[in-house]
Amino acid sequence: MNFSDRTRVYFALRGAGRVEPHSVTPDQAASIDLAHCAPVHQSVAYPHRRNYDGTWWFATTHTSVTFESLTERDFLLWADWDPQVVSVYAQPFGFQWPKGTPGHKVHTPDYAVVLHDRSIRVVDVRPADRVSAHAAEQFDMARAVCAQVGWAYEVWHGFPDGMEGPLRWLAGFRKDRYRPQPPAQDAILRAFATPTPLAVGLAAARFGSDRIPEAELRGNVYHLLWTHQLKCDLARPLSNNTEVTAA
Repeated sequence: MNFSDRTRVYFALRGAGRVEPHSVTPDQAASIDLAHCAPVHQSVAYPHRRNYDGTWWFATTHTSVTFESLTERDFLLWADWDPQVVSVYAQPFGFQWPKGTPGHKVHTPDYAVVLHDRSIRVVDVRPADRVSAHAAEQFDMARAVCAQVGWAYEVWHGFPDGMEGPLRWLAGFRKDRYRPQPPAQDAILRAFATPTPLAVGLAAARFGSDRIPEAELRGNVYHLLWTHQLKCDLARPLSNNTEVTAA
């Protein structure tokens, strides 16, 4: 019997108005519906705590998802923008390592992400310069168990180079109130049918949409960039000279 076979995967299943602990083998874990799982770990407030926690409004599912560090918040922003992502669950299960595993008892991955093809990606979030030897061992063990279950696994270290600033800005326009009405959206997509500087396209879209206020129209453009209906080079700072085009 190998290491993964001796590991247990534990969940907190919702049902009949209460949450029940449930432990399974890795081979059984894929049959658990994550939508029925509560977080297996709850953040606890205490004096002088050094980490940040809170909730991120996940526009993809119109729900709030918890985070326990600013890097986790950044990951939620990244996942919210990712067009492959259907939903995300915070700490939906944990791994209980085999008895006698040196220095280890349990590990709770930070997130499980459901993708459009219904596959699951398990994610641990940690800045690259803060991955200790102990954490690296935990991540390697988690990766081995996920491979047996049939889940993908990754350690997310942060935004790709250059994309942090533009994505943080666009995230401010992710909510539905910035979604353009059909006439405005049509005018915007016509204005950016070919690669066009942002300011030039905005002027053309405003002229073609009954002169909607520029501030409103600009918010519409940023929303369409967030939802991938428009595209630009997000590895460079956004400006009026940024070339934007319909996706």
